[in-house]
Amino acid sequence: EPSSPLTLGLCAGAEYGPAKRYPLDRFAQAAREVTSKIPCHWLIFGTAAEKNMGDQLASLIGPSAENLAGQTSIEELATRLRQCRLLLTNDTGTMHFAQFLGTPVIAIFGSTEPAATGPRSAASTVIRRHVECSPCFRRTCPIDFRCMLEIPADTVASTVLAKLASA
Repeated sequence: EPSSPLTLGLCAGAEYGPAKRYPLDRFAQAAREVTSKIPCHWLIFGTAAEKNMGDQLASLIGPSAENLAGQTSIEELATRLRQCRLLLTNDTGTMHFAQFLGTPVIAIFGSTEPAATGPRSAASTVIRRHVECSPCFRRTCPIDFRCMLEIPADTVASTVLAKLASA
């Protein structure tokens, strides 16, 4: 009998600024690739200000995604994060919260430094393309956003699939 879909979390926002945000179309591409190999249900987390971004991301991913951005209290967020087999995220407060709750994290880092603000648990993985200008700690990229754009969506998808296989 087919197993029920895995619940996975996705946090594509970042309050600090766009330099910390992996592109939505790439998050969606990675999520679709994972979903094509393993039945899963993506819960999109974010603040009320990120609700539209969550709607956009959910529509890019398709029927396996549910936008919860701006719809959870801190208690509900904790409950939902605990239901997730892992959280795919940018460098966010939700990343730290998930890790605190024991949910494995895959965090994509661009403008910030994972050694300083990254996830600390052994169950966490950082995806980062170290380029000559990173970490810059800027809110917006003054040049070509290469720290994020040089991370292919299939690298993100294969990292998620490898973590699920090892869990």
